[in-house]
Amino acid sequence: MPQDTHRGLPALVMILLITGVISVTLAPIKIPWEGNSAPISGWNKKVGLAENFPVQMATADHKETAIYQNADGFEIYFSAAYFERQSPGKELIEITTARLHEDAEEMMIPIAGRSSMRVNKGIYQRNEQTHLVVFWYEMDGQVVSRWTDIKRLTLLNALTKRKTNGTLVVVSSPLGKREQATELLEKQLEFIRHFVSA
Repeated sequence: MPQDTHRGLPALVMILLITGVISVTLAPIKIPWEGNSAPISGWNKKVGLAENFPVQMATADHKETAIYQNADGFEIYFSAAYFERQSPGKELIEITTARLHEDAEEMMIPIAGRSSMRVNKGIYQRNEQTHLVVFWYEMDGQVVSRWTDIKRLTLLNALTKRKTNGTLVVVSSPLGKREQATELLEKQLEFIRHFVSA
């Protein structure tokens, strides 16, 4: 077979994976946070109905939603949408996540005892309610902020590890006035630091 044809094979396989012409057999994956009741320092957890949360990932295989409240009564809406397998029409990067990225910018969160964590922060509108959101993706043990990196990792893992699982994590709070955003963000970042260390 000519050398040029060899070089073109990886690109051809990626195209076939994206279009669903061929598929991969998945390795068994443990669902993140399933049954996890580890306390988060300074925050009390209560049940939150999924339909009340700003970001809705209808095609996710598993969803974790909870409201966390601190001693001052401030509430954090936490949601995680886990995909066992991505396929056309059932992906981490779709219309909902595209809207999340529209008004978002990256930021670094210093985490005690570990390297900083890169996430996205932005404003998200749903049902006439504005929310301040901090969100990121988790794939193959990595925290990822950029949607382009999620696309790349999905293809890489499908080809090399035979799995395409991943999670979208969203921390949100209703926002009354834009000038409240700084105060809300400080509380969200405090929660995230405790959450990732729990």
